[in-house]
Amino acid sequence: AGANYDTDLVDRDFTNMLNHAMDSEWEVDSDFASFFTDLVHFRDPRGNVAKFDDLNGFRKIILARGDAGAGLIQTVKWHLQRGGSFRNPVQIDGRGRVYSVGYLHPAGGELVRPFINSAQRVAFTPEILYEMKIQIGALVGEASTVLTNTGRMAAFEANEKALRELGELLLSKTQRPARLRSFLEHPLVQATDPDHLPKLARFALEYTRVYNHTNGNLN
Repeated sequence: AGANYDTDLVDRDFTNMLNHAMDSEWEVDSDFASFFTDLVHFRDPRGNVAKFDDLNGFRKIILARGDAGAGLIQTVKWHLQRGGSFRNPVQIDGRGRVYSVGYLHPAGGELVRPFINSAQRVAFTPEILYEMKIQIGALVGEASTVLTNTGRMAAFEANEKALRELGELLLSKTQRPARLRSFLEHPLVQATDPDHLPKLARFALEYTRVYNHTNGNLN
């Protein structure tokens, strides 16, 4: 990022770190990305535009971000049409910190990260499933009850059916306007801060994928 960067700081460890950051490959998750790009553009065709505009907190956030919000959605749409994986160039600041460049990268925060997958495939294990349930429980539970893993798991179990309802809305490709309305009116969506809505939806999508893959037999 600066011409006067001290190149003596670039040792083997630093170089390996930088190469790792540059070599990381990502993909747009087609189910999540197609649903949420439709959500941004959704204007209820049945005459309840004002109602659903008011419920659509994600759309409000994207519009409030101006060029950054528009750039994110256009980048997502471009990758949906293109397919395949991509890499992000990175920059180093004066302290040697690495920053990804572009609108769509994993350091973009919880609003951006749910749109992408790692292009690297790994086995999904019972330990990963347990951790996912714990993370979901921490997100959907009451603050006073999710201070322990026991409380987080209880919060997950209490919301398990609702999470699968949301996941199925994202997975289905039919009757999209009706599914967008159902999504925006869903009690779990209405109870979630719009900033955390992409994270909630992606968790719901992933859990539903696992549930369906095992025909509900998570044992």
